[in-house]
Amino acid sequence: MKNPAVSRIFISTPCISLGDVGSTVLSIIDAARNADRGGADIVLTPELSITGASLGDMFLQSSMQSAALRALSLIISSSSDMHCAIVCSLPVPSFGGKIYKCAVAVHRGRIVALCAEGVLSPDEARVFSAPLPDASISLFGSEFKASPFAEFSVNSMKYVLTFDVELLCSKRFHLDAVLVPGSVAAVPLGEFSIAHKLADISKNLDAPVIFCSSPPSESTTDCVFAGYRVVSSGGKTVLSESALFSGGDFSIVDLPVDESLGKPPILPEHDIKNPFLPASSNLLSRFCGDILDIQSAALSRRMGHIGASRAIVAVSGGLDSALALIASRRALDKLSLPSDALIAVTMPGFGTTGRTYKNALALMKSIGATVMEMPISDAVRAHFAMIGHDESDHSAVYENAQARERTQIALSLSNKLGGIFVGSGDMSEMALGWTTFAGDHIALYGVNGGIPKTVIREVVRYCAGLPEYKASSEYLIDILDTPVSPELLPSNGEKSGHETEDLVGPYALHDFFLFHFVRGHMHPKKIFRAACSVFDGVFPPDVIDKWLRVFLRRFSSQQFKRSCMIDGPAVFDFSLSPRNGLSMPSDMSARTLLSSLDESGDDI
Repeated sequence: MKNPAVSRIFISTPCISLGDVGSTVLSIIDAARNADRGGADIVLTPELSITGASLGDMFLQSSMQSAALRALSLIISSSSDMHCAIVCSLPVPSFGGKIYKCAVAVHRGRIVALCAEGVLSPDEARVFSAPLPDASISLFGSEFKASPFAEFSVNSMKYVLTFDVELLCSKRFHLDAVLVPGSVAAVPLGEFSIAHKLADISKNLDAPVIFCSSPPSESTTDCVFAGYRVVSSGGKTVLSESALFSGGDFSIVDLPVDESLGKPPILPEHDIKNPFLPASSNLLSRFCGDILDIQSAALSRRMGHIGASRAIVAVSGGLDSALALIASRRALDKLSLPSDALIAVTMPGFGTTGRTYKNALALMKSIGATVMEMPISDAVRAHFAMIGHDESDHSAVYENAQARERTQIALSLSNKLGGIFVGSGDMSEMALGWTTFAGDHIALYGVNGGIPKTVIREVVRYCAGLPEYKASSEYLIDILDTPVSPELLPSNGEKSGHETEDLVGPYALHDFFLFHFVRGHMHPKKIFRAACSVFDGVFPPDVIDKWLRVFLRRFSSQQFKRSCMIDGPAVFDFSLSPRNGLSMPSDMSARTLLSSLDESGDDI
């Protein structure tokens, strides 16, 4: 029985079926009834919970708008015999063809609060409008002010409902808690985490902030939604936090009506040398486990959506394909598919070394996959003959023909076996353009595209220590010790003469550059100074300068590959996807960026 001195919040992530509003609204109502029986005062659902948050231009469809309004009407009528208030979200059409993203609180058969999002991302602004200060919204015969904030009370608690929680800090409200319907998917570690940001806001507001993210049933085009639920309570602390993909569809938190919330543990900062990682080694295991959960949940969702019964992974004996293989096996487990539905194919070519070949075969067998070996040398020679290329000419034609042959085989196997070809390309490679266009650059889905190379290394190391991969551990460890190489140039059979970091630079530096350049928008000169300080004694300044210039040149010139990159889940709060991440032209010159490294002055 609920203590009357607390307000009970159910943070609910009911199943969202994109494009099927009728099914989704029934999930919301079922969740609300269960919460009501459990003594809830508030049921908070995610952003655009009635339709799903990932519909893009489909929000412009009048049939989708009408279905959403009918669903809200059903929620209102269903709430008449419930004690709890239900917070849900939907697109609301208005005068002049405008559509507002609105959240409403429904209590005992009526709408008691409505807010409209006022700060829109460029993608959101394609379909939604930010309301003018004096705008109003009409719903079912009632007029509501189109404000970014809405106040209401339940059980002696005063709530503010908003999408724009950061703007709330500039306002003055007498409130007990803030309710935030969200849709983002982010690993809850480090200073870029949702929990960390909301804790700072909670401290400023002197009130808990309750956040609810979209469930895994949302789209997996460029990110996977984790059903993440968190209550932040000041000073980088969290009162309650769900695990990613925990399997449950709600969290319960009891907020004292007139008492403080205590002082939970402090969230960590990021690692100074690798800002993609948490600084605390104690939290690294959870971080890596969360990434595996994101990858496997995204892939299993995509496989279920397209009806794929098998996953095809090209295994090279390197880091990226090792992680793609493990994530694919986990996705199959989520779908209750047998391990032999994982089709692991190794395709040795001109540059394959004995070490990577042996590791590829051993890893594939140890993980329980169906093993296929398809040497590509003869097929590539036939291709050379067709185009009149001399095999002794080891130019880009020689290298890229091998990468494209491997991709062609994997795609054809997907067609033949009714499966999905899972790509292994990572964020660092995409940033540098270190991929073969229409070769390792593409697949049917990419599980590593949101993860930089240095993080992939840590996730593979984490997997090597898990009991479930005991049979694979020695091969994973040897893969970790193997220098990164595309192995596209002839080798002596044991050692590749084509090591990536000798050619393009250390990934430790490039991932540092990537984080601060793309996420932090930092001036290149400041990145150089920061790197010199952080990597003092590891890399001398002239080496840092050399590879930073390589990074800026390649990042600017290789956008054309990122402009058509494949679907795959984001892991951090930024990505290189052209759809919801990085936006830049393919024809950008690096001249200004490079010349900025030669600027002087302490104010840079």
